[in-house]
Amino acid sequence: AFGLSFTQAGAMMTVFFVVSGIGQALSGFVVDRIGPRRVLLAGIACFVLAALLLGVANGYAMLLAVGALMSALCVAPLATRFGRTAMIWAGLVTTCTGIVVLTSFTAVPLTLFGALLCSFGGSFVVTCTSTVLSALHNETGPAAITEANAVGGPVGAGAPLVVGLSVAAGLGWRPA
Repeated sequence: AFGLSFTQAGAMMTVFFVVSGIGQALSGFVVDRIGPRRVLLAGIACFVLAALLLGVANGYAMLLAVGALMSALCVAPLATRFGRTAMIWAGLVTTCTGIVVLTSFTAVPLTLFGALLCSFGGSFVVTCTSTVLSALHNETGPAAITEANAVGGPVGAGAPLVVGLSVAAGLGWRPA
């Protein structure tokens, strides 16, 4: 609908995750200062506003700004309210649903919706995993986080290569 290049779409997802991580890190200070209920209610109100703005976005820049706003305002309040472990499971289910939608349909609005679900669910998982690992492993938490990153890094770097090889082989991106 917006005629985005693959680079622009990738940059939009990167901004979504970076802003989400920053928002997650800062949210603890805000919760400590004004309380979890207020943060949750403000986050939900801002998320609804961002979703409405997304519906009337008229270009790439507005999509980028609103997507970043949605991520930053949504993950932290929900994790505060429901707990990080529940948010990881919700993120995994949302990501898997997005993958099913993304790979099952060819209509652009549906594939964009699938990509949105994947990035939104992935944001939940990425921002909550380190905290859960740290809490579960106490003194060895940093080692557990390092091990998770050691596995996750190559997978994240390898996935685009697998997709690229699939496309280069003439199979398209769906088999990857």
